Amino acid sequence: MAFNIFELSGKISADNKPANDAIDETTGKAKESGSIFSTLGNGLKVVGAGMVAVAGVAGAAAVGLSKKVIGAYAEYEQLVGGVDTLFKEASSKVQGFADNAYKTAGMSANEYMETVTGFSASLIQSLGGDTQKAADVGNQAVTDMSDNANKMGTDITNIQNAYQGFAKQNYTMLDNLKLGYGGTKEEMQRLLVDAEKISGVKYDISSFADVTEAIHVMQTQMGITGTTAAEAADTISGSIDSTKSALTNLWAGLGNPKADIQKLVNDVTSSFGNVVKNITPVLNNIVKAMPALLNGIVSAIGSMLPTLLQAFTSLFTQVLQTILALLPGLIPVFVNALMTIVQAIIDNLPLLIGAAIQLVTTLVQGIASALPTLIPAAVQAIVTIVQGLIDNLPLLLNAGLQLITGLVNGLITAIPILIAALPQIITSLVTFFVTSIPIIINAGIQLLTALVTALPQIIAAIVSVLPQIINGIITALIAALPQLINAGIQLFLALINALPLIISTIAGAMPQIINAITSALIGNIGQIINAGVTLLIAIVQNLPTIMTAVAAAIPQIISALVNALGNGIGQMASAGLKLITSVKDSFTNIDWLSVGGDIIRGVASGISGAAGTLLDAAADAAGNALDWMKKKLGIHSPSRVFRDEVGKWIPAGIAVGVENNGSVIQDALDTVATGLSFDTGDLGANIDTATIAAKGNATNQSSSYSSLDEQNSLLKRMIEILTAIFGKDFAVYLDGKLISQKTYKYDQKNQNTDINRKEEVYG
Repeated sequence: MAFNIFELSGKISADNKPANDAIDETTGKAKESGSIFSTLGNGLKVVGAGMVAVAGVAGAAAVGLSKKVIGAYAEYEQLVGGVDTLFKEASSKVQGFADNAYKTAGMSANEYMETVTGFSASLIQSLGGDTQKAADVGNQAVTDMSDNANKMGTDITNIQNAYQGFAKQNYTMLDNLKLGYGGTKEEMQRLLVDAEKISGVKYDISSFADVTEAIHVMQTQMGITGTTAAEAADTISGSIDSTKSALTNLWAGLGNPKADIQKLVNDVTSSFGNVVKNITPVLNNIVKAMPALLNGIVSAIGSMLPTLLQAFTSLFTQVLQTILALLPGLIPVFVNALMTIVQAIIDNLPLLIGAAIQLVTTLVQGIASALPTLIPAAVQAIVTIVQGLIDNLPLLLNAGLQLITGLVNGLITAIPILIAALPQIITSLVTFFVTSIPIIINAGIQLLTALVTALPQIIAAIVSVLPQIINGIITALIAALPQLINAGIQLFLALINALPLIISTIAGAMPQIINAITSALIGNIGQIINAGVTLLIAIVQNLPTIMTAVAAAIPQIISALVNALGNGIGQMASAGLKLITSVKDSFTNIDWLSVGGDIIRGVASGISGAAGTLLDAAADAAGNALDWMKKKLGIHSPSRVFRDEVGKWIPAGIAVGVENNGSVIQDALDTVATGLSFDTGDLGANIDTATIAAKGNATNQSSSYSSLDEQNSLLKRMIEILTAIFGKDFAVYLDGKLISQKTYKYDQKNQNTDINRKEEVYG
C-alpha cells in the first residue's frame, strides 16, 4: 500500500516545529544581544529549516513504514491467537487460506482472519465441533462474500454484517446479498428450498453451515462464484485490490520472524504484474487513440483559429486604443511617481550607503572571526571526502572494470550486427561525404583563412606557454617512467602470448579476406578505372590554375621564409647552442662507465638466471618428446607397437613367401645338398664304433627278437651315434664357405637361456 502523502506532509510539518522553534529562539537571542551575526542567523535558519525538512522526510518515511509494519504485525498476532483458540488443530489450515486470500477473496490475511472469526463460533457449533470442515466451509463463505461484493457492487461490510446476522439466526439483512430474497426468515427458508432443488441436498435453517452452503449453491447457479479470483487476475480494480492485500501481508510479514519474506515479495510482484498486464491494453488504446484525438483537437482549433484571431485582434485594438487615450494623462502621473521615488532614494542615499557599509563590515568581521573555525572544518571535510574516496577506490575500480567488461562483451556481441550493417554504413558515409564536399571545402577555406589570420596570436600564445608545457610533459613522463615501462613490458608479454592465437585466427580467415577483397575489386574494377580517369582528367584540366596559383605564391613564400629566418636565425642559433650545451653537460655528468657496467651486469645476470630455465625447458621438451614417442610407439622395453604391429607380421609374411615359392626352395636345397660337406676329421675319434657295430651284429644275430625289439634296438643305436656326434665340435661348409663351426646340446640350461632372451626382446 502506498503512503498517504497528506498524512506524511502533516507529520513532516509537525516534526519541523521543534526545530523551527529552536531556530527562532536562537535568532531572537542573537538580535536581543545585538550580535553581528543577525543576518547570518536568518540565513542559517533557512538552511536549517531545509535540512530539517529533508531529514523529516526521511525520518517520517522510516517512521511511517515502521508504524505500518508494527501495526500490521500486532494485528496479525492478535488475529492468529483468535484463530488458534477457535479452530485449534485446524488453525494452520485457516492461516493458509488467509495467506492466499489476496487472490481468492481480495483480502489481506488480517482482513480474512477478522472476517472468518466473526462467525466461526456458530459455524463450528453447527458442524458439531469439526474444526477441519469448519475451516473449509468458512473459507468458502468468505470467498462467497467477496464474490458477491465484486459481482453485485455491494459494500463488503454490509455482506459481512449479513453473514454475522445469519450466524445468530437473524435474516433481516439477507437482501444485502441481492440474490432475489427479502430480509426475513421465510425468505431464507425459501432460499434453502431453492438450493435443495439444485443440489439435491437437504438444508437446515438452524444450521449456519447449511445456510452458507445453500448461499454458495445459489451464487454458483447465478454465476457469481469465482468472480474475485478472476477479477484479481484480469481486471484493473481487482488486480489493484489484490496488490494492496498482498502488500499488507508483506508489512505484517516484515515484523514476523517466521514469515517467508521471499514468498510475500513474490506475491506482491505477481499481483503487481497483473496490474501492469491489465493496464497495458488501456494504455495501448490511449496511444492508438491519441492521433485521432490530436487530429480532432487540431482540426477544431484550426476551424476556430480565424474567429479567435479576429476576436484577439479586435480586443488588442481596443486595449491599445484605450491605452493611447489614457497615455497623455498617465505619463505625468508616471513621471511624478518616478521623480518622487528618485528623490526619496536621493534623500535616503546616505542612510542606505551607511547601512550597506555597516552590513558589509559586519559580514566581513563575522566571516573573519569565524574563519579560524570554518577553515579547519572545511579542511577536515575535504580530508574526509578524499579519504572516503580512497577507501572506496577498490569498489570504484571494480565497478569500472565491470562496466568496461560489460561494454566489451556488448561490443563483441554486437560485432556481427555491425559487420552486417557495415556496407550500408560505409555507403551512407561515402554518399554523405561526396555530397558534402563543397561544404567541406568551403568550410576548410574559411577555417584556413581564419587560422592564417590568427596565426601570429596563436604562435605568440604557444611560445609563451611552450616551456611550461614541455617541462610538464617531461616531468610527468619521468615520474611515470617506471609504470610506463612495466605496463609496456606487460602489454608486450600479453601480445606475445596472444600472438599464436592471433596469427592462427588471421591465417584461418586470410582466404576469406583475400577472396572478399578480390571479389569486391573485380566487381568494381570498372568503377575504379572510371574514377581514376575522371580524377586524372580533373587534375589535367585544373593544372594550369594550380600552377598559376603556386607560381604566384612562391615569391611570397620565399620572402616570408627569408624574413622569418633572418629575424629568427640569431635566436635559433642561441637556443640551439644552449640545447647542445645542456645536452653535453647532462651527458658529461653521467657516469657512463657505471651505467655500462650495470647494463652488462644486468644482462649477464639475466642470461645466467635464464640459462638454468632455458636448459630445464630444453630438457623438459626433449623428455616430453621422448615420452610422446614412447606413448605413440607403445615402447615399454621393448616396443609393443613394433611387437604387435610390425614384428608379428614378418614371420607371417615369410611363411606366405615360403609357401608360394616352395618349389624354388626345394630346387635350391637340392643344389645345396650337392655341395654340402662335413669336416669330420675328429668326429669319429672318440666314437666307439666297435661297440656300436657289436651291438648291431648282436642284434642281427638275434633272429628270435621280435620286430618291436628290433626297432627299439635300432633307435637306441641311432641315439647313441647322434649323442656321440653332437658331443663333438665340427664345421659345416656350404660351397666352400664355413656356415657352422660349433654345436651344442640343447639341454635345460640352453633352453632357459633362449627363453630369457625372448622375454627380453618381446616382453
